[in-house]
Amino acid sequence: MRLADRVAVVTGAARGQGEAVAQRFAHEGARVVMADREADGVEIAAADIRRQGGVAVPVAADITVAEEVAAIVETARREFGALHVLYNNAGIYLSNEDAPTADLPESVFDRNIAVNLKGTYLCCHYAIPLLIKSGNGVILNVGSVASYAGDPTAHAYAAAKGGLLAYTRSIATHYGVQGLRANVICPGFIDTPMVEDFMNQPDIRERIIQSTMLRRVGKAEEVANLAVFLASDEASFITGAVFAIDGGLIK
Repeated sequence: MRLADRVAVVTGAARGQGEAVAQRFAHEGARVVMADREADGVEIAAADIRRQGGVAVPVAADITVAEEVAAIVETARREFGALHVLYNNAGIYLSNEDAPTADLPESVFDRNIAVNLKGTYLCCHYAIPLLIKSGNGVILNVGSVASYAGDPTAHAYAAAKGGLLAYTRSIATHYGVQGLRANVICPGFIDTPMVEDFMNQPDIRERIIQSTMLRRVGKAEEVANLAVFLASDEASFITGAVFAIDGGLIK
């Protein structure tokens, strides 16, 4: 198994991409701490992994609250004595509130930065000491195609996700000498609950499909495949990099 004897934290793990990554990590031998604001949802997701023979511990936490993020990392230390992989998946996409800059409410901009950028910082802030202590630590931050291509209408989301590229590169540069790797996964349109409302608007799904080279949207399991590779020793010489998984959306 590719992640045997590893301990991983996955945020936003109650559903969608986060749940798929947690399941795959557990299948590959990792012991997983699953964090999410949805207490019932993350408990159900963790129980599902345990029913399949994996090891998973749920934690109800909001990544915008420092004390709750600290509790996520402390759970990994207390339960398993180590942390090897941090998968920062938790995020928001406020499709009905985000807007072009002139029409963008300050509160929506602040909310995007608080969750999609500062929340990732808080997770890294508390996790990095334990990742370094455990040896060969890995941080995988989840961006978006908007991280590097922008978004014509969701400017706050693009700003927050774009910031992850420079932030992750900074982590990789500073902590690489201590064996810590940090990379960004940038999904395109993946069939998950977070973008369900947006993609179910009239003609939106078909337009997205027609804009990709593969003529389809992605699956959460396909993101999990990439995550396992980057978390494993197979990717031991990869850091500071950005990986698009978008079906050829950006041409």
